[in-house]
Amino acid sequence: LATSWDISTDGKTYTFHLRHGIKWHDGVPFSATDIVFTLAAIQNPDSRSPLATSWQGVKAEAKGDDTVVFTLPNPLSSFLDSTSVGILPRHILESVDPASLRENSFNQRPIGTGPFKIKTFATAANEISLEANNKYYAGRPKLDGYQFDLFATKQEAIAAYTSRSVDAIGNVTSEILQATDSLKMIKTYDYNLPDEVTVFFKTDDSILKDKALRQILSQSVDRKNIILAADKGLGLGLTQPLLPGEPGYTTAFALSPQTINQTKSALDTLGWKQSGGNRSKDGQKLQLNLVTLQGGELERAATELQKQWRQIGITLNIKAVPHAELEQSYIRTRQYQLLLYGINLGGDPDIYAYWHSTQIKDPGLNLSNYSSPEADKALEAGRIKQDTLIRKGKYQSFLKAWNSDAPAIVLYEPIYRYGISASAKGFEGGSLVEPNDRFYNVQNWTILTEQKARYNLKQ
Repeated sequence: LATSWDISTDGKTYTFHLRHGIKWHDGVPFSATDIVFTLAAIQNPDSRSPLATSWQGVKAEAKGDDTVVFTLPNPLSSFLDSTSVGILPRHILESVDPASLRENSFNQRPIGTGPFKIKTFATAANEISLEANNKYYAGRPKLDGYQFDLFATKQEAIAAYTSRSVDAIGNVTSEILQATDSLKMIKTYDYNLPDEVTVFFKTDDSILKDKALRQILSQSVDRKNIILAADKGLGLGLTQPLLPGEPGYTTAFALSPQTINQTKSALDTLGWKQSGGNRSKDGQKLQLNLVTLQGGELERAATELQKQWRQIGITLNIKAVPHAELEQSYIRTRQYQLLLYGINLGGDPDIYAYWHSTQIKDPGLNLSNYSSPEADKALEAGRIKQDTLIRKGKYQSFLKAWNSDAPAIVLYEPIYRYGISASAKGFEGGSLVEPNDRFYNVQNWTILTEQKARYNLKQ
């Protein structure tokens, strides 16, 4: 929605210059006041927005219809990433109580400013259809419409594709690729997302508060076999909470992997002696409980970890639950010893939300309850510096503390694979921050259709 932006020398003021001629799907002109309204909605505690932390203390002011100015309480190098948030139409929602926004009918019939608008929202039929926005600022999209079909299982998605009732499949797993390979009509694109599949230790747990034990457990993991079990090797092994290529990324402080015998010896030295198939110390068994998402790659990864730890005398009990239950009953309440979960780091290497001690309680995302003065100091400095070299040094200081404390085991970076019919044209590859970024140029997509000629046959 913006053509350009300016950042003040102190890093506290961001001025965005908006595009001209943009209209909401109902024809009402879009303006800077919509952005100011959206920020107010995010910051209002009654709306319960998960984005509130990113916008804490930020002030927004409309300078006419085409300019909006954000003023930050402190410099924040990752602020631009926060501005990718979707905007709400003020003229529709300004009279709605913020506490009722989640239940408002707007959520079933939303309007935006993009190339397609909602045509039908049929949740009972698991279908959402879009139609072209003839008044899109960049011109009418080439497709007349776009339909999303929602499937409960991979098998249903595979059946829909093999019967040619859908043209594309999101998140193509190895299972889907194998089932559709015989058609020779699906073209796949692989993307590295800023995602990490991680085992979070609850560091204030009676057993896991021992840093030495966490270090041993971290060194015991065979990531290659976990990735194979999770999705037949479709992923990149990681040992750090920063991703390769990000400022500060280094393996210099990473804990070295240990063999099974080395791990057993380390556990013995720490006092966790093995008798039969189990280890115990001072009468307490080394038995751990892990919670994760039910069905799919995370549960498979957990099962492989369970197998690996069984070889060194550790019992790992797995509880796999549906997503809603995992979020509400376990993550928000921190009711677990270990959590195997995937997180998205966003488009900037600022990982303050996941590891700073102020983010331990919900809605914070410090899922390990990790607290370290050294790590906190480095994270605070890294997020306010614009200079890449300075940020690099601060984040390396964080990694040094993080590896020493071992509050989690970063396992791998999953690969997002998108499958689309070979008859689809205009699709472009590229890096993604979130899977839905693949639609960034959807207004240019086309699809080849069969031309059927009719003939009058005369006898």
